[in-house]
Amino acid sequence: MYYVKAGKRYVEANPFNDLNFNIAIMGAVRYGLGRASYAPGAIMDFCRANWQSFATGTRHVMMRDVMEWLGERHEWKKIDGFDSAYPEAWRGFLQWCFLQDHEEAKAAAQACVWQRDRLQGVDEFFEVLDCAKSAENADGVRHDLP
Repeated sequence: MYYVKAGKRYVEANPFNDLNFNIAIMGAVRYGLGRASYAPGAIMDFCRANWQSFATGTRHVMMRDVMEWLGERHEWKKIDGFDSAYPEAWRGFLQWCFLQDHEEAKAAAQACVWQRDRLQGVDEFFEVLDCAKSAENADGVRHDLP
């Protein structure tokens, strides 16, 4: 259990809401991107198990970072010549993340729109935005998708 002082008593707290912890999680994800070791799997498993405990901003940054990394893989292949850093596992993780919350998924994809032309192989994640655009009627009224 994790407790913090609230007035004159101690109350149970969620350690995942601590800013330093959220920064550490984002750092762990960034560390795992591109690694050919046990770290990516351990990081993805931990994130899936604790997803709802993370701050919304932390989830957003994780999704954006993974999407950018996947989209930049074509540039890395030119340098190292092989793809041993579990891109399919990260793609599956990002797909799982996008399924957890439609609005968070749209926000993460929107954060990458400015570099959409540069990112390759991640069009499936931009479909969240394309579907939202196609939900507008001819009268200009937007209808949210389920």
